[in-house]
Amino acid sequence: MIFGNCIIFLFLITGLCLSVWCYQDKDEFHEELMIKPLASGHVYSYFQFTTLWNKFHPHHIFDHCHLFPPPLGELIDRFNVRELHISLTEGLWRHEGWGYPVLDAPPGAELWVWFKPGTQNIDKNWKELNGALSGLLCASLNFIDSSNSMSPEMSFRPMGIEDPEQPLNSTLLRYGTLPREIVCTENLTPWKKLLPCDAKRGLATLLNAGYIHNTNYHSLGVHFRHICMNKECTETGLELRQTVSL
Repeated sequence: MIFGNCIIFLFLITGLCLSVWCYQDKDEFHEELMIKPLASGHVYSYFQFTTLWNKFHPHHIFDHCHLFPPPLGELIDRFNVRELHISLTEGLWRHEGWGYPVLDAPPGAELWVWFKPGTQNIDKNWKELNGALSGLLCASLNFIDSSNSMSPEMSFRPMGIEDPEQPLNSTLLRYGTLPREIVCTENLTPWKKLLPCDAKRGLATLLNAGYIHNTNYHSLGVHFRHICMNKECTETGLELRQTVSL
């Protein structure tokens, strides 16, 4: 329920999805929903599903994952991905009437990736990763190639923690877009399958494809990065955020 111009946050951590907290595997799953009325009369809803994992072997990261989706983990491991960001967006966010969303995303498909230092033949990894992600998300990411991708030097920095022993190297970054990519039900279904409980529990049960694709704007996101697990950053972990903006 919305009162006046307030913003409602719903935090659902336990009880809605099986195994949301697993002490042995040191992984967690959290769900959040923000609902915000806009000045234009629209209502902005932002869903965020976060998987955290702070116990992993650096050379065999995804061999024994519990809540982290194995298909995505396999691609991250195989192609030496340090950080990954994907958005699939239908419609244009009207900043002048709606303000700013939690996460900005351009129309169509957007993909940017930081590869690990020492990765050999980044362009080959980039091309093959795009093809694999295309199959995973039923999107046309395989059409991102050298003609519509780049390696920006100043515009992007890692969203996760950086290795203090490694200077920032923009040659490890690849960015590509497909502005005309159409987002449809075929994208939402595989996106849901990356969640620990698919769409069978929790906030994901609210993500009805028919409703979503009748909105003025909708955007799906998948974001992977390394993060600090304490204030001193003596412990690091992996974070996977799946987002939906409506």
